[in-house]
Amino acid sequence: MEPSETLRLFGLTDFLLAPIHKVMEQVLPTFIQENLKDPAVRAKVVKVIDATLVTEYPAAAAVPADLRQKIEAALLVAVIDTIILG
Repeated sequence: MEPSETLRLFGLTDFLLAPIHKVMEQVLPTFIQENLKDPAVRAKVVKVIDATLVTEYPAAAAVPADLRQKIEAALLVAVIDTIILG
């Protein structure tokens, strides 16, 4: 099941996607000099996004960490591949 399908099932789209997007806007500039094509760098970025998300939006911890991180990784790929790397 795709993360977006799971979110729809649980009705968490607005609950989780908007905060992830805000956190990504905060976190990504710190990785601008990194090779964002590298899967290891992307994994590191997801860990930072997840830690920041749970710190700034404690209710996000209600979503299982593995699902949260899958969603964060999918959004990160979309942002990097479409906007940053064009």
